[in-house]
Amino acid sequence: MRNFEKDNTVSAENQLPQEQRLTTANESAPYRVLFVGNSITRHGPKPDIGWPWDWGMAASSIENDYVHLFMRMLKCLIPGASHRIAQAAAWEREFWLGREMLREFQGALEPKNDLIIVRLGENVPEEAMQRHALSPAFEDMLRFFQSHGGQLIVTDLFWPNAQKQAAIETAARAMNAPLVRLSDLGTRDDMKALGLFEHSGVAAHPGDLGMRAIAGRIFETALPYILQTLEA
Repeated sequence: MRNFEKDNTVSAENQLPQEQRLTTANESAPYRVLFVGNSITRHGPKPDIGWPWDWGMAASSIENDYVHLFMRMLKCLIPGASHRIAQAAAWEREFWLGREMLREFQGALEPKNDLIIVRLGENVPEEAMQRHALSPAFEDMLRFFQSHGGQLIVTDLFWPNAQKQAAIETAARAMNAPLVRLSDLGTRDDMKALGLFEHSGVAAHPGDLGMRAIAGRIFETALPYILQTLEA
């Protein structure tokens, strides 16, 4: 089977300056969502690879990345909903360091998140998994972000990788978190931004259609939990 993950040649380093890796949510919002992710969730400007923007790679605009598409759907139900992003590509690169790599996100836990969406894992180095177990590290990362409460939702990978996905699935199961399947999307050219960017790694990221598919699948899984909140 073709290794689609190799198409992602965008470096996992320096996707955002450290001081920008955590955004803030409206403290008085009636519903708060925390998105934990990597370049697909948010990547800052990197002109040397032909990416001058600051949103989910490789959407055509901030409104078309999966975070903002999800929030648009959510705000149809809860108009005042707010969100924040924890860009955790650095954790992926050195996941075995555990909580040391998560300290910068302590501010993501308060005020309490109602929904925590973890869409992460593509940048985990395969060679590191030969020395360090990914599943317990992933589970501990999930525990950190859910430590102050909130409904946890986990996705698998955009570019399929059986070993990583098995570890993520095990961690999600241990946390009783629903798992959203996305890995078929990364095998489809129509879900990527092919032909829109000169850099092949950027172009291998989800384009607008891929972002819509990601947002739609996550929202479908999240909807029952959102409705429970509305009915409470």
